[in-house]
Amino acid sequence: MSVQPPNEPLGEPRRSKIPVAAWIAIGLSGALLVTCGVGAWIFATSDQGQKLIELGREAATLAQEASSAPGTDELRELGCEQPAIFTGDQMRRLAGVMADDEEHREQIDDEIPADAIFLQCKMGLFSDDEARPGCVDVARTYAAATGAAGPLWVIVQRGRTQDGCTGVYTPDGERLRGAFEQETPGF
Repeated sequence: MSVQPPNEPLGEPRRSKIPVAAWIAIGLSGALLVTCGVGAWIFATSDQGQKLIELGREAATLAQEASSAPGTDELRELGCEQPAIFTGDQMRRLAGVMADDEEHREQIDDEIPADAIFLQCKMGLFSDDEARPGCVDVARTYAAATGAAGPLWVIVQRGRTQDGCTGVYTPDGERLRGAFEQETPGF
């Protein structure tokens, strides 16, 4: 016959090996994730959120098109590390995404010529000063490569600063008078 041991006292209840502070942190993290998720959903479904999302998509598409447009290879050979070429229609499209109403869209159409060509020549902060092209070089090189006939809106920029030049030029490099012109030190 087997003898059964007497019942042992229960003693103290078993405690979790995870401290209370950790449970609080986990709970707060979960609440933060839910709050951020709800906030992101509310923003993404709002009119302003939809405009910003569309603007981001449009900007990404245009940047891809601009970096591989005709003439960019020649601008790279000239010394532009990151050339980008935008047409007036592309710039109108991008600006039109954020337009609040038809009147604003018409104003954009009036301010940005449809046949305008915007040339951006961006170089790194530590690019060789001697090798940096100027606005005239960029305008002439692009026109020779593509046969462009209209005015060229040129920006040459070094790093994140405004060290460079801007202006509106003819295809033969003559600077036109009007908006969008300034020369900055170093060029």
